[in-house]
Amino acid sequence: MKYVVIQSRQPFSTTPNDETVANKITELHAAGHEVDFVWLPLGETFIEKQDAEIAARLLSIEGTDRIITYGFPAHLVRHQEHIVERNGVGR
Repeated sequence: MKYVVIQSRQPFSTTPNDETVANKITELHAAGHEVDFVWLPLGETFIEKQDAEIAARLLSIEGTDRIITYGFPAHLVRHQEHIVERNGVGR
């Protein structure tokens, strides 16, 4: 199965999800899945954050079986098989 893991965060920063995302990618690879990672930059100013929300909402991932998203606005990305992870728990 092919997965795309998507994370939102500000450039040159770390988040509590960084370790969770890395662990999820490792687990999926170990289970024999093909995994791609997409990082969606989240700006610092209100306008930059608003632009990131619009860009994420307009983004549609094709050619993959399932996506897993971490952090807002990555949760806005469109796909039929979309798993939203919050604090390491899929919903």
